[in-house]
Amino acid sequence: MKFPSSLLIALLAASVIAIGVLAWNEYRELIVLRAQLVDNETAALRKQLAGAQNEIKDLENRLAAERGRRGPRGDAPDEAAGDPAQGGPPRPGP
Repeated sequence: MKFPSSLLIALLAASVIAIGVLAWNEYRELIVLRAQLVDNETAALRKQLAGAQNEIKDLENRLAAERGRRGPRGDAPDEAAGDPAQGGPPRPGP
């Protein structure tokens, strides 16, 4: 009866080692898959960030162009030039 118990212990030890090796390989594959997922998410976020930065730049350019067409305080140049209520110099009287 001594031999079967030794055989059982050896079989259990081999199965524990095999399961450990399998678990280790699965863990390494999981690490690779997580790294790929992070890389894909990072690339998508970088594209989204670049698009947002381009949109911000376009909006800033449009705002600067609009400010260039208007006075420094947002008044239209023709309207504010002769209206004291708008901060412009008084118009010469008739």
